[in-house]
Amino acid sequence: MTESYFRMVPTICHRAIARGDTYTSEEELRMKRKFLRKTGALLLALSMVGSGMCYVPAQVQAEETSTEGNVIDGYDVSKEYTVSQDGVTYHAYLSQDRSQSWIYKADVTKNCKQVKFPSSVDGTPVTRIGHSYSLNKGDEFNCNVFGGWVEYAHGVDGYKDTFKNIEKVVIPSKVTQLEDTAFAGLRNLKKVILSDAVTVIPGEAFYGCKSLSSITLPKSLTTIEHTAFADCNALKKVTLSSECRTMKVKNGCLLSKNGRTLWWVAPGLKKVTVPDTVRVIKEYAAANKVVTKVTLGKKVSDIRMFAFQSRKLKDIQIKKGNKTIAKKGQCIYNKKNGTLLVGIAKNKKLKICSKVKKLDEKVLSLAGIRYLVRLDIPSSVKTLNGRWTENIEVSSSGKIFFHGAEPPRVMGAVDESICYVPIFLKVYVPKKSLKKYKRWYKAQDALSYVTLKTIS
Repeated sequence: MTESYFRMVPTICHRAIARGDTYTSEEELRMKRKFLRKTGALLLALSMVGSGMCYVPAQVQAEETSTEGNVIDGYDVSKEYTVSQDGVTYHAYLSQDRSQSWIYKADVTKNCKQVKFPSSVDGTPVTRIGHSYSLNKGDEFNCNVFGGWVEYAHGVDGYKDTFKNIEKVVIPSKVTQLEDTAFAGLRNLKKVILSDAVTVIPGEAFYGCKSLSSITLPKSLTTIEHTAFADCNALKKVTLSSECRTMKVKNGCLLSKNGRTLWWVAPGLKKVTVPDTVRVIKEYAAANKVVTKVTLGKKVSDIRMFAFQSRKLKDIQIKKGNKTIAKKGQCIYNKKNGTLLVGIAKNKKLKICSKVKKLDEKVLSLAGIRYLVRLDIPSSVKTLNGRWTENIEVSSSGKIFFHGAEPPRVMGAVDESICYVPIFLKVYVPKKSLKKYKRWYKAQDALSYVTLKTIS
């Protein structure tokens, strides 16, 4: 999943697109909260009042539901099963062949501190946990497994915060699939016991679990999506079984088994040292909220987009001996092709150094700030590729300075035949080149969307 804040970005074809998920209207939000209030009494009735776990025998019931469409992802959603266990009521569907069960919702009381999911429903092993978009009938929001609506930009909206006191979650050993946002919003969660059968930890699965300081990753793990532990600012300690065939952990970094690829960094780390074996740093790898310093290893050569898109990151160092990337001024760049990899804002400004020849959306990150007030692009920059203006964002009141006598060459993104150029901003260019930049903007069909001024 992408970051879910709404930002309209006109293209050179004047086509507005939304970066990430769009917001719902206020009326829609009110309707959702009203729904949660109406169902709250039922949820509480199904739950047992008490502190922590209450030990009672499991009870299974099945009833017909009014869900549209009888089959979703191979599960029969016309019949819902409920399991009452330890003071929690679980709602589940069975697969058509009755070989697997899917717990999509759990009702808990406000005082519940521990949730241990049942290993089976009606004799069928539980293999999937969490709410799914496919159950929403077109609604763009998702839920956590406790019924709280989740939207990445705004947080979690749950009925009277009934689920937010949970401190421990135990996932059965045969669970292979967790849904997006499955445990989002458990701000008091301190311990998670994951199934070793889980291969993917999806987007926002543990978003906002602010008390989670350590985690043991499953040995079958192949992927952690970049927002899986977003806003888990206390998470510093990460362990992984040596039996894992695809990945390993070092210095709080999740690496490929051969150590050449950095997939993810524990989001609670303020200082990150990238191991010397790492060559590739994946998208969003260290885009957390607390990191202040990063030291890159000797073999790092490929840094993907938004890898270091962190507002508090002020210092990036490169170990001596790195032959591919270098640092000059506020820039980390590729020495061989002159592509800017990371720009480090200073006083809300970024001055691109003269070693940089290309701005490319596929590898570009902005550290130290979210929005710049000023961006200086030197004459050395000859190429603009893709949606680079989304990677280096300038505030609506900010300014962009092109210092080259000739406008840079424009290249389209991989998935589009267009390129974003700076618009809805004050753009300053050399006085002698004003006509050239006007023609440049006109050729992009964007002249009417920019205020061109000359550099005094």
